[in-house]
Amino acid sequence: MAPNGRSRKHREPEPTQATQEEPEVDLDGGDDDEPATAYEAEEKKAQQLVRLALFTEYKRGLLKRDEINKRVLGTGTRSFNHVFERAQTILRKTFGMELFEVQTRAERDSADKEKDGESSRRGKKGPTSSKAYILRSTLDSALIEAANVKDDKINAEENRIAQDAEHNSEDEGDYAPEGTLFAWRHADHLGSIGVLYVILALILVNGKELPDMQLRGYLKRLHLPANASLSFPIYTVRPPKPPTIETLLTLFQKQSYLDKEKTSAAGGNTGKKGRPSAAAGNDDGDAAFQWKWGPRALAEISEKAVAEFVVDFMLEKRRGEIEEEEEEDNITDAERAKRRKAKEDKLQKIKDHMTESVRRDAGGTLADYTAD
Repeated sequence: MAPNGRSRKHREPEPTQATQEEPEVDLDGGDDDEPATAYEAEEKKAQQLVRLALFTEYKRGLLKRDEINKRVLGTGTRSFNHVFERAQTILRKTFGMELFEVQTRAERDSADKEKDGESSRRGKKGPTSSKAYILRSTLDSALIEAANVKDDKINAEENRIAQDAEHNSEDEGDYAPEGTLFAWRHADHLGSIGVLYVILALILVNGKELPDMQLRGYLKRLHLPANASLSFPIYTVRPPKPPTIETLLTLFQKQSYLDKEKTSAAGGNTGKKGRPSAAAGNDDGDAAFQWKWGPRALAEISEKAVAEFVVDFMLEKRRGEIEEEEEEDNITDAERAKRRKAKEDKLQKIKDHMTESVRRDAGGTLADYTAD
């Protein structure tokens, strides 16, 4: 059996219209018995909410309060808070996840204005809440990091499974051992996640707004032109034709990782370097577009984490250069330790400088809603 619980002889169905349609979730989990008490009724509704949240997250969709009321609570909408909190307890203790209310576009714009030193007009009401939720992990980052460290025992067992699969399966696909507790290849499409992080980083260091034409230019330099077919999957079910970068950008919008806003060509955002925000090849006349982070990216990833990703990427080359600096052979252990400490201090100074540069390019602040 493979780690995902399937035999290696199992073949996925060909992508017909039926396989690509979204299935209907069974909120009762096969249990049609009527609850005998008010407590049991509330517990059942909490379990239904958990199933609905997991199903919605599988599609990377937003779970709206109206849908919860309609599909879970029915006429008992006054019990929302009790059912919601009980569902949160189940999600945190069982799945290491929680429902998190994402920001509206008005809230995100308002937060950016406050960080830029702009205050709203006196007496003007603040933006209303979105009443839309996503599931995000509650696992400690140190635990996630430890679970991604390769382990010899896990690697040996996975290699054994891979050899058995090679001998016993006619499947052309390869089983790639990872040697870690987390098997990313079986849960996420790493290629599309990599592209997403790069796009989020480009938007962040461009003052959190990136004109569409500039994004297209950056992607082309990364060998990702608009109409070129992608060499990695982006859907759970294989689509009828290879996806393109345009397909991927549309998917990121649908999943709320990215926002695409229309601006006027004359008065639109000009970007950090003062370049005009004009979009090439759009059908909206004088309209232009710019890209921003979507609500899911802010809640699930955070600007601070992407800034650290950018700094680590830029620091890698400098780290190699500093570590390769020649040392004399005939020095004492104390002197060698002193020089090693000096290298670490030098790297830390470079890192601090890079972090400050990224923060400044992002407009002076780095939000971290994942820490709420």
